[in-house]
Amino acid sequence: MAGSAGRDLARRPCEFVIGPPEADTKPCLSSQPAKVYSLPRMKANRRGVLLTRSLASGAGTQRLISEDFMDDGAMAMAPSMAAPRPPLASPDAPEMAPAARAGHVRFQRLRVLFALMVREMQTDFGRSWGGYFWAIAEPLGGILLLSLAFSLALRSPPLGSSFILFYASGYIPFNAYRVVSSSVTSAVRSNRGLLSHPVVGVVDAVLSKFLLSTLTMGVVAVVLYAAILATLDQPVEIDLGTVTLAYFLAALFGLGIGAVNCVLFGFFPTWRSIWKILSRPKMIASGVLFLYESVPTGLQDVLWYNPLAHVIGLSRAGVYGGYHPGYVSIPYVAGISLGLFVIGLYLLRRHTAALLDR
Repeated sequence: MAGSAGRDLARRPCEFVIGPPEADTKPCLSSQPAKVYSLPRMKANRRGVLLTRSLASGAGTQRLISEDFMDDGAMAMAPSMAAPRPPLASPDAPEMAPAARAGHVRFQRLRVLFALMVREMQTDFGRSWGGYFWAIAEPLGGILLLSLAFSLALRSPPLGSSFILFYASGYIPFNAYRVVSSSVTSAVRSNRGLLSHPVVGVVDAVLSKFLLSTLTMGVVAVVLYAAILATLDQPVEIDLGTVTLAYFLAALFGLGIGAVNCVLFGFFPTWRSIWKILSRPKMIASGVLFLYESVPTGLQDVLWYNPLAHVIGLSRAGVYGGYHPGYVSIPYVAGISLGLFVIGLYLLRRHTAALLDR
């Protein structure tokens, strides 16, 4: 045995070594001789096992070491030949950043959001162009049906001369709210398997649904407005800032409603049926089919508390430059939307485990 191995054995009172019969071992330099137990000859390219039990510390530490050996090779191995410890860092060496020591991935939240959005895109719209075509055809069909029905009953729309443009200015933000709220409501249910991973959180699932729905319906709104304006005989000047603000408020209100319903649908399944009944007259109560100023004063006082009535009034103010709705309150809509979102997000984070078990 090498000199280093002999010195290591000298530090230990005794070693128990298991090896093949050819193992050439020397007794440990202690008052107690070493005991060598022979194993039967093994074939070449098999795995040999060396069990070394050190009694120096008195704790009975056991280590299991595997080595490849041939038929005629020795198997006895001193503890000093084990894998060396990594060298200690020099005091002058630069200290690693906390993110590098913890294995932190840069932009992890953004990468998780992007991955969830791609997954939701493939799930909602499929891998073909048919799903995207239907996302445009559905609101366009609703606008055309409303325009055709009211053009037969009325001579002119409440604003302007185009039925399609009037109903599009109310239906597009309302449809954005409807799609966003429905998508966010299903955030936990559709991502139940992914939420079991520690990297994916309930906030990621909600925000990915919100961002994808908002971006998709935004593209649909641009396509619809462009197609409608191209068919009109008279040029129309649209205030893009006001229309964009109205669309964003509609999506934000859908986020708040969807976050709260995501919790309520999970704990109270009956609330899903109740919400469907309450949502049926929502398009009428939001002012999609008429102007807020055209209803009686008593009804106006009730409709004012509906945030969608403010959103649709703001949207029509952006499409029709001469229309100035004095009842619109942007802080009211933003406050209600953000308040509902904070409440829903708090409940989701607090009861994530219970919602996943249901």
